[in-house]
Amino acid sequence: APPTRLLVAACCLLVALLCQTVSATPNARHLLAAPNWGQDPSVATCRLDATWEELIERNREGTGNVCKTASLGDLETSPRFQVWLCEEGHACANGTSAFFCFVFDEVDRVFVPWGPDSQLRVVERHEAALRRKAEAKLLHTEKNGTSAAGRAPVGEGT
Repeated sequence: APPTRLLVAACCLLVALLCQTVSATPNARHLLAAPNWGQDPSVATCRLDATWEELIERNREGTGNVCKTASLGDLETSPRFQVWLCEEGHACANGTSAFFCFVFDEVDRVFVPWGPDSQLRVVERHEAALRRKAEAKLLHTEKNGTSAAGRAPVGEGT
């Protein structure tokens, strides 16, 4: 499967949590109003000139900036826009955020500028959803009497 599809599949579990907790800051509401991505003049000149393959390879080698990605969930406009990607240290973050975010255009195969994560807060919400999921899994595991690693009953050591 193409890398984009793999990323979407891996992130689908977070879609409901991510989209149900959208609470943008007042000055970011226009950025969250899909599907006009890339048309906001304040971000229209921002670029991410890389393919998914290049980003994955940079990540594997540890040579590129950290990227976070997940499904757009309720903001998805299939088949064109399905996932977001935020790059840490991107020049367009302008010191307002560690991350600048893009949506991926599945038709034209390019990253379209969305905005600084300091306004969008998608990375923060995504990571909070991951923490909640991990905590829920731990609670479920402990409730069922096994350790988080699944090796021994809770309290009996390994």
